[in-house]
Order: sequence, then C-alpha cells, then structure tokens
Amino acid sequence: MTSAARLLAQRSSGQVHLRMERDGIAVMREAGSAKCRIPRGSNEAILINTSGGLAGGDTVDIRAEVGYGASLTLTTQAAERVYRSLGPAASVAVSLRAAPASQLFWMPQESILFEGSALQRRIDIELAEDATFLAVESMIFGRTEMGEAVQNVSVEDQWKVKRAGRLIHAEAFKLGPQWSTTPATFSAQRAMATLILISPQAEQLVD
Repeated sequence: MTSAARLLAQRSSGQVHLRMERDGIAVMREAGSAKCRIPRGSNEAILINTSGGLAGGDTVDIRAEVGYGASLTLTTQAAERVYRSLGPAASVAVSLRAAPASQLFWMPQESILFEGSALQRRIDIELAEDATFLAVESMIFGRTEMGEAVQNVSVEDQWKVKRAGRLIHAEAFKLGPQWSTTPATFSAQRAMATLILISPQAEQLVD
C-alpha cells in the first residue's frame, strides 16, 4: 500500500440526508462522522462533525430537502476547523433543495482554515420559483489569537443555485496554495463571508 493510500485509509467520512416536511421530519439518515440533531418540535437542524474537524482526505456529504410549505434552518454545533493537510484536500459536498412555498436557511458557524490546510467544497442549491433561501457562510484564515501567520492555504469553493430549473447564480473561488497579500486579493485581511438571499420578497428588503 502506498503512503497516499495509507493516509486515505485513516481519513474520516460522514454523510447526512435530511428531509423536513410541514408536519416534521420525513427522512433523517446519518453515517460515519457526520451527525444531525433536531430538538423536539423544532425545524432547526444542528450538524455535528464528531471527528472534531477536517483533515486532508476527509469527506463530508450533506443533503437536505424541505418540502412544500415547510421551513428548515441548518446550522452547525461549532466552527469547523480545517487542519493542515499531508497531501489531499478535505472534501465537502452540500446539496440543498427547497419545494414551493418553503423556506430554507443555510447558516453554519464559520470555517477556520489552519496554516497548510486544503479544502475543496461544492454547494448546489435547487429552489422552487417561490421558495425562500438564505445562506450565510464565512471563512477565517488562520488563528489570529494564536499568532498564526498564514502562508499556505488552499481553497476551492464552488456554488451553483438553480431556481425553477434555471441557473441564476454561480461562483467559483480558488485561493492558494501560496497566500497572497496584494490589495487585489486579501491584503492583510483574514476573513471573508458569502451572503445570498433569494426570495420573492428580496427586492422589498433591499433598503
């Protein structure tokens, strides 16, 4: 067995599949290091990574659906830590679907990328024409309170949002592995956030 194969054999893998209807949970499956907890009578799902963070070669697959007229908020128990990689990137795949007249909120706590970490993430969203979707996703580069100087971080982040089958938003972000401090990139900043609101009432909320 090669060193790369031995490394991957030690990596964690987790999957969650959740479907929320108006009368409550319709589907909830979990496997590996990924867990999901929903307080009784609540429509808020708390995602938990029991491995304590993401290392190179780890995989996480999250699928969540909200049915007609239902509401679902997805968050995380804690900030996700992405540790130094010894080779491959940690891989995260998120698939979200919202039925007509539903509300879906993707609001995890921040991801903290340590020096030498590598993350590949893909987020795919499919919405009905009149569904409401809100996402707030943030990343912090390095542990500033620990005096960590970020010099090597690799991130590939892809988002695709479809509404009634039409692609309405797409973005692909790639950084690293060498950290850039030019004014055109991050300069001395160490955090970023993505906020997306798609809703029939979105224009009324602009002000």
